Amino acid sequence: AYRAMAGRIGHERFLNQLAAQATRVDARDNLRSLDVPALVLCGTADALCPPEFHRDIAEHLPGAELRELPGAGHLLPLEQPDTTADLLNRLLRRCGTDRGGPPCPS
Repeated sequence: AYRAMAGRIGHERFLNQLAAQATRVDARDNLRSLDVPALVLCGTADALCPPEFHRDIAEHLPGAELRELPGAGHLLPLEQPDTTADLLNRLLRRCGTDRGGPPCPS
């Protein structure tokens, strides 16, 4: 599935994604000012962005829920789609958006 997705986006978009990643700015300190329901989700076997990386993000984000999925890697929606969807739906419920409630604060 991953290779099929990569093939569909094409070489140019892949290079654009790499360029965007290489030039991004560390914005973790900005997270401290957010007041929104937040989920930091990662796999315990993610070699690209290890759990320590996600723990640091969660520490900078007030009230964040950190969930580490055992044995999962970097592609959680492909590796554990049901768990990923369940956790995202729980986040939406916290925002009230799944029942027509008010959106998360912006």
